Amino acid sequence: MNIKKTLLAATAALIIAPAVSFAADSAINVSVKAIVPDARGMSITTEGGWDAAQQVLRWDADADGGDGAFEAFYGNINVKSPAAIDAYLLETPTMRDGDKFIGLSVKLGGTALNVGAASKVNIATEAQAEIGKVVAAEINAVKPATGFEHGTYQGNVTMMFESAISSR
Repeated sequence: MNIKKTLLAATAALIIAPAVSFAADSAINVSVKAIVPDARGMSITTEGGWDAAQQVLRWDADADGGDGAFEAFYGNINVKSPAAIDAYLLETPTMRDGDKFIGLSVKLGGTALNVGAASKVNIATEAQAEIGKVVAAEINAVKPATGFEHGTYQGNVTMMFESAISSR
C-alpha cells in the first residue's frame, strides 16, 4: 500500500509541477508626484498641464493672403505669490528643422516677453499675485523675411518667473 501511495504522490507531483512552472509575476510601476506649495512661496501652474505636452502650431494655408501662416497657441497660466511676479525668456525662442529656423513670439497677458532678466516684465502686481491671477499665454511663429519653408520644425520656449518674496 505504501508503494501505491508513494507512486500516486509522485505522479501527482509530476502532473502539478508543470502547471506551477507556468506561473509568472508581473508588476506595474506608476510614477507619482504631488506638490504641496508653500503658502508663502510662488506658485506657477498651467491650466490643463499644457506645458507637459508638445504644442502644435497648426498651418493655415489660406492665411496671409494665401501665402499661409501658423495659428498661434493659446493657454492660461495660474500665478500666485505674496509679492509681484515678473517674467522673461531664458533664451531666444525658435523652432528648427535642420539648418532652417523659425522665430517665435511669446506674450503673457498681451505683453511681449524678451530674453534676459534685464528685460523682465511685470505680469502680476502684488495685489493680483496675492489672490492669484490667470495670465493668458500666446506663442506664435514669426514669418521669416523669405517666407516659411517646407519642413517639420521643433523647438522650446523657456519662460522664467520671479517674485521678490521676503521672509516675513
